[in-house]
Amino acid sequence: MDGFIWIFLLKCLLVISISQCKVVNTTEYSPAVYDTLVELTKFCSVATCIKYSGDNKAELQKKLPPDLQEGYEIYKVFELNGIKSGSGYIALDHNGGRILIVFRGSSSTVDYFYDLNAIPVPYKPLATPKDSSIDECSSCITHQGFYTSFIQLYEKVIPVVKDLKKMKKFINYKVVVTGHSLGGALSTLAGIELQLLGYEPLVVAIAAPKIGSPIMAQWIDQIFQTESHIDSIAFANGDLSEGGYYRIDHEGDYVPLLPPTAIYAHGGARFYIGPIELPHLKENTFFTGSYQYTSVSEQLLKDIRKGENPQKRHQHTRYFMPTSRCK
Repeated sequence: MDGFIWIFLLKCLLVISISQCKVVNTTEYSPAVYDTLVELTKFCSVATCIKYSGDNKAELQKKLPPDLQEGYEIYKVFELNGIKSGSGYIALDHNGGRILIVFRGSSSTVDYFYDLNAIPVPYKPLATPKDSSIDECSSCITHQGFYTSFIQLYEKVIPVVKDLKKMKKFINYKVVVTGHSLGGALSTLAGIELQLLGYEPLVVAIAAPKIGSPIMAQWIDQIFQTESHIDSIAFANGDLSEGGYYRIDHEGDYVPLLPPTAIYAHGGARFYIGPIELPHLKENTFFTGSYQYTSVSEQLLKDIRKGENPQKRHQHTRYFMPTSRCK
């Protein structure tokens, strides 16, 4: 085991040293992109209500905000109880033709235990790639807690999406995956599976911690073609309808910096919210492209220099709106 860890660390350092980031910094992207990010955050906020509604679809349906009532259907609620972690729901957008998979953030002691289990373990996709030429990333390393949680959820989520996509009514529906915090980590792992299955999902991970090694982050960017999506959003007024993997984080939120080590990294294209306090408007929501490593200590020093209180951590639960409050 010790030998495995040392080899893993050396590979991570090599990838960090040679990786090329495509960095932009703009708010001049399509307004439709911003609107989609805000809308998906609303769905994440609804996921917090599972704690109170359980697997009652009708009760969760009532929690959808007024603008997401007509034409939207809560299709399935999934939840793991006992000593297992993870929950969420699948919704159908009959207006826009979308299957939405929404993962809830941490809400129990068990969830927090999985969050803290950051032991690096080998990663292997659970699905067989539709394209046999795709490398399954035999060198990828992932976060044991998130990976274990997703394995437990897999059969409650992925087969349901596959069955829906086989139905004539939903065959052309786009697949969208999102989640906040722990939900963001799970949405990333689910998005990978759906991408390998050929569904070309849109994945938006909000305030998500890091789920894998730099090698895995590079592999994620390869299978999602992140560089081409960065070009589309930043330079071609593109929208999010073509899928891709995106993350949102913001000033003062420490969770996206976790686990606090360079042996874990983010993939995907990033949106960065500048102001700490609400409202988070489009002119303050920057599209910054590829991941760049920032340590927790760097962020702490930045906060201290700005006179911010590092213990004031409500930033993690405010993305365009309060994201951890069931209304």
